[in-house]
Amino acid sequence: MSSDNYPEITPDTESYVVDRIVRLLMEYNPDIYVYNEEVDSPAGFPCVTIEEYNTYSHKQTLTGDNVERYIHVSYQVNVYSIAEDGKRQCKQIMSLIDREMRAIGFLRTYNSPEKNMQRNIHRRVARFNGIIDTVNGLVYKSVYFVEE
Repeated sequence: MSSDNYPEITPDTESYVVDRIVRLLMEYNPDIYVYNEEVDSPAGFPCVTIEEYNTYSHKQTLTGDNVERYIHVSYQVNVYSIAEDGKRQCKQIMSLIDREMRAIGFLRTYNSPEKNMQRNIHRRVARFNGIIDTVNGLVYKSVYFVEE
């Protein structure tokens, strides 16, 4: 198969995912702070970070020219709150994000509260995985191939 059939670069999935999450969260709470990377000191709370932290080739779909057709992509989302009911607020925000990530096509692989260095800050972490089709940008939970 010729590499002319596939683009040389991956669709910008990270911008698409982050934009969808930002729009969703702004509808939920216009005062929420959302970042596309980890931050040491957010401008305020509640705060969400969403970061693409791992990508790698789906080995079975590399062309003879080493062009990627499908890639594995992983995201980590952190939700922080200093509200009195911060644990509940983190769960509520993460629930919205989880629903949106699944609607995009990602599979949640982790979702749990985690200790924060500052005890007055509640934190919840989730991780999501998907397989991106570099031709059309669709996200799959898994890709199976049957040998002919």
